[in-house]
Amino acid sequence: MAVETTDRPVEAQHIAAVRAFNRRYTRIIGVLQGEMLGTEYSLTEGRILFELAHFGATEVVDLRLALDLDPGYLSRILARFEERGLVARRRSDADGRRQVVELTEPSARGLGVGSALVGECLRFATAAGYTEMVLWTNSVLKAARHVYQRAGFELVESNPHHSFGVDLVGQTWRRGLGGEDDPAR
Repeated sequence: MAVETTDRPVEAQHIAAVRAFNRRYTRIIGVLQGEMLGTEYSLTEGRILFELAHFGATEVVDLRLALDLDPGYLSRILARFEERGLVARRRSDADGRRQVVELTEPSARGLGVGSALVGECLRFATAAGYTEMVLWTNSVLKAARHVYQRAGFELVESNPHHSFGVDLVGQTWRRGLGGEDDPAR
């Protein structure tokens, strides 16, 4: 099975290899242990908050698939978030058998998780000797774009595409690494 991109199809085995790489190295650098980057959240919890902050209300099953999480694990995390007042769950209007989850208030979006994740990625890539980092996002994700801009990334390419049932504009952001004045050093 291949996933269609604007340039060429990406084989499922390649996607699986990238995910395996990400899981392995997040374990190696220790970000899977609790309290990611000085916050009270684990990497997985940070990823969930980041997705909800940037995509808004999302069906739980879509969130689980997007993050490749075990259903029970995601359910336990969402229950903890709900107890703390960070998220609210409700039945989907489109399919009453499904749940929708969303952040409870705009202030929950300012937790700094996105900036912390990007900062840690920059530090890791610089320490590993990478000379450049490339990020891809959609133009509608304004908060993500602001995080990238604040971290020194520059928009280098925009391409329209159709995903998630809507027309979107994909964006490629680049940033050089390792210079003397690089804050990621």
